[in-house]
Amino acid sequence: MHAESDKFVIGRRDLTAAMMTDWKMPQLLIDAVSFYDHPEAAGFNAGSRQLKLAIALQMADQLASMCISPDDTSAEMMPRIYETGAKLDLSVDQVISIANQAAKDWVGWGRLLNLKTKAVPPIVPVNKVDS
Repeated sequence: MHAESDKFVIGRRDLTAAMMTDWKMPQLLIDAVSFYDHPEAAGFNAGSRQLKLAIALQMADQLASMCISPDDTSAEMMPRIYETGAKLDLSVDQVISIANQAAKDWVGWGRLLNLKTKAVPPIVPVNKVDS
């Protein structure tokens, strides 16, 4: 993201927030986009809609990173994604379901948009791996 800011003087998060402002989107959504990388530092009230939206965007960003990561690192990313999901009151099984669906959708969207994507290995609960 630093290279992006160095080259274009603005990063994608700030550009997105600026575009949303120009489009007169609700401030609630703009704030969530502006602080998704560090939602706890935004000063949102605990349990607020803004905080939940920012955390949901943070989880989406983590899932996107998982989809484009090398095959052997996606499982290593899951503990952080579980932690983020827990902040949204999601169980490990729910996070796994969301992660697997995101990975499946990633490949599907790639086909539709003619983008090169790769399948992400299915995420399974750790206790089911040993069985």
